[in-house]
Amino acid sequence: MRFAPHVIEIASFLSSWLSKFGELLTLTFIKIKSLTFINAMNITNVNVNYDVL
Repeated sequence: MRFAPHVIEIASFLSSWLSKFGELLTLTFIKIKSLTFINAMNITNVNVNYDVL
């Protein structure tokens, strides 16, 4: 059990990191996927309106 404090420290760090950046990363990922989808659906349309995003 001598490694327990280290494991708890890592778990605490990951929890803090996820709480800070998890939502931002999720929203960024969704936006990237949306851009990819819109670009795939509008390959012939160069002027894609990004304001709707």
